[in-house]
Amino acid sequence: MLNLIEKQIELEKQMTSSANDKYKREIEKAKENGQASTIKSNRLIISRIIDDYAEKIKNYIDEIEQGKASQHTTAYNCLKEFKDIKIIAYLSLRAIINSLYKNPKIHNVINSISETLETELCFAKFKNQNQEYYKKLIDDLNSRNASLNWKYTVLTYKFSEKENFFIPKWTVREKQHIGLVLLELLQGFDIIETRFQTENNKKIKYILPTKTFLDTIEDLDNSFKGLDPVYLPMVVKPKDWSGVYEGGYLSPFIKKCKFIKHYDREYLKRLEDDKPETCFNAVNLIQSTKWKINKNVLEVVKELWNKDLGMAGLPKREDMEIPSYPYPNIEKENLTQEQKEEIKQWKYRATFCHRENVKSRSLRLSTVQIINTADNFSKYDEIYFPHNVDFRGRVYPIPVLLQPQGCDLAKGLLTFAEGKKLDENSVKWLKIHCANTYGNDKISFDERINWVNKNIEKIKNIALDPINNLQDWIQADKPFQFLASCFELQGYLNNPDEFISCLPVAMDGTNNGLQHYSVLLKDEIAGQFVNLMDSDKPHDIYSIIADKLIQKLQNSQDKELSKKWLELGINRKLTKRPVMTLPYGATARSRREYIKEYLCENYSMEYILKHFNENSKAPLTLNSICYFLEKLLWEAIKECLPKTIECMDYLRQIAKIITEKNLVIEWYTPLGLLVNQTNYSHTKTDIRTEIAGKLRTIKVRTNRQKLDVLKQENGICPNFIHSLDSSCLMLYVLRCNELNINSFALVHDSYGVLAADVEKSNKILREAFCEIYTSFNVLEKFIEDITFNLAPEDKEKLPKKLNYGNLDISCVLNSKYFFN
Repeated sequence: MLNLIEKQIELEKQMTSSANDKYKREIEKAKENGQASTIKSNRLIISRIIDDYAEKIKNYIDEIEQGKASQHTTAYNCLKEFKDIKIIAYLSLRAIINSLYKNPKIHNVINSISETLETELCFAKFKNQNQEYYKKLIDDLNSRNASLNWKYTVLTYKFSEKENFFIPKWTVREKQHIGLVLLELLQGFDIIETRFQTENNKKIKYILPTKTFLDTIEDLDNSFKGLDPVYLPMVVKPKDWSGVYEGGYLSPFIKKCKFIKHYDREYLKRLEDDKPETCFNAVNLIQSTKWKINKNVLEVVKELWNKDLGMAGLPKREDMEIPSYPYPNIEKENLTQEQKEEIKQWKYRATFCHRENVKSRSLRLSTVQIINTADNFSKYDEIYFPHNVDFRGRVYPIPVLLQPQGCDLAKGLLTFAEGKKLDENSVKWLKIHCANTYGNDKISFDERINWVNKNIEKIKNIALDPINNLQDWIQADKPFQFLASCFELQGYLNNPDEFISCLPVAMDGTNNGLQHYSVLLKDEIAGQFVNLMDSDKPHDIYSIIADKLIQKLQNSQDKELSKKWLELGINRKLTKRPVMTLPYGATARSRREYIKEYLCENYSMEYILKHFNENSKAPLTLNSICYFLEKLLWEAIKECLPKTIECMDYLRQIAKIITEKNLVIEWYTPLGLLVNQTNYSHTKTDIRTEIAGKLRTIKVRTNRQKLDVLKQENGICPNFIHSLDSSCLMLYVLRCNELNINSFALVHDSYGVLAADVEKSNKILREAFCEIYTSFNVLEKFIEDITFNLAPEDKEKLPKKLNYGNLDISCVLNSKYFFN
């Protein structure tokens, strides 16, 4: 054991060391590329001084306008063309700081400042001349990762050709005056100083950083180095949480995580005094789960990755090849109509390839990290994942990527280190899990078991030779978790009397957020839709709303567009994300985005526009298509779930009244955790530039400042519901521990245990859910908590209490498909 503790401490040192090395590499890369202003410490310096620097520039311009004599009126004539002084300040600071690390001779710094500003002004003038044409050109150039110089060249040529529009360049004299003025105005900030150095018997003037600036940067860099360690699994049991700051990783070498992810010190101190022991105990049990790497799955993953097959959700190891432009040697004016159409199709394909490459690069990086981490930890018989909670009490693993709440690949690579033998009943749950991970989770339990029995030979073959039977498992909804279940079933079938099953078997709630709303309001209609009541087969709220949406389309006055949608097909996949996110405050805009994502994930842009515009009276865009459907979808949701929407509106109204009095919203969860929802108004300044993107400066306010009404109002519904699902999960864990269930794979509304424990687990989670809601009226207690500090006259303004339905909460105890 001592060796493992020593190994764990060494791992924690490595986590911090890796973070330091990564930050150093980022700094060196930025310096080499002449982008030192993008380093965190330099960005912070810019953010700190930009307002004062901009004020100095403004004063300079104002003084000259008022007639003050100056040797730099030439600079004034150029700078006054900028509409926003902060753009001048931001771009000048970027140029100066970049030059300090690259080539700080004064003439180089002056040129860098003036050329950066001139380019920005040119881009702004191009945009002002023809905004639509400008956007079209810039979007096309961005899609091809064009450099700034190439963008400038293309814009200059295109605008002169199409618009007969030219922008005169600044003279050398103008550039020198601009650079000198902006350097002089920076004096007094203790950022730069001038110094002569002798080179080849000549005195050369340099712009150099001051000692104060260098010391500040060094201090900031040192503070940033260890801020972002890559947290890894542990090889020994995590330290139990006994306070807000005590628990998780063992050593002082790594940046310690807090029990609760919150930054308000006053709130954290109150929590430390409260000592929410029940919550500590639940999280300690969860992080005590012994895990190990599923070596069978790991070997398959490594082989697929090494062969670069790009299957089962794994990205390809190389970018897609972007097709070449079809007619490079033909001038635009000589192209035939057929060739123009071919070029149009080429643009679609090239843009698609570019976007897919951008997406796959981040996926590729995370995939490599998951595989490497699994490979490194596969030599340990037991590994652990320290956990903490967010401010609603939701439990999360601290390590990233490879962890029990990760993607399908991460979950497939993990299994419990301790297992139990299977009997006939627990084999049933293993088969149900197998069917669930394949995607057959909308049919009855018996049908799922029958599906596995019918496909048992195929499942055996997958386990015996996954690579040569790829097509039988890579199409599963969760391919690597399905593969893991195939290995587990094969292991059992080979030795049913002695086989020890370690695989997590998960039961998922049916839109758990809607389940909570249904119980809060005793809404028997919605309760039936989300399986609070027993039935022969599981109800599917997404399919129910999809059917209602089809009715809406059939009765819509816009027959043409409705027909196009019906021909394309309305299904549960389309309605799933908009409905799933409803309890957590989804907006009309987010629903439109989900519809758009569904279309783009399932059809090419070319097909979508062709389908909806065929025989259309007016051209339709992707936005207009989605806007039309979202309105009908919202009507369908309101008809199916009226009480849920009524409750959400009720909570938002109360949150608005509280926040308008500038009172913090706080409540205690059913398990006694104090939740503090605070979204303060911040002064935000967006400095938007055409050539350097956007800089957002934020003035952080103290607790005595004004709360953000809209954020408080929008946050109340999701935060309240999350505080309830976290309470149910914690109570469930505590009750499981009493019955010797101590291996947990938990993802908020997905409860995973060993197959041998599923029967007991199912009973416990239903009892825990009922216990939460029968101990007291949860909704009324919540309203009482958050309105506690309201004055009597303000309490009279609260909306009228909601009407309850007739749902008997105890029906959950007998509902087979409540979690399934």
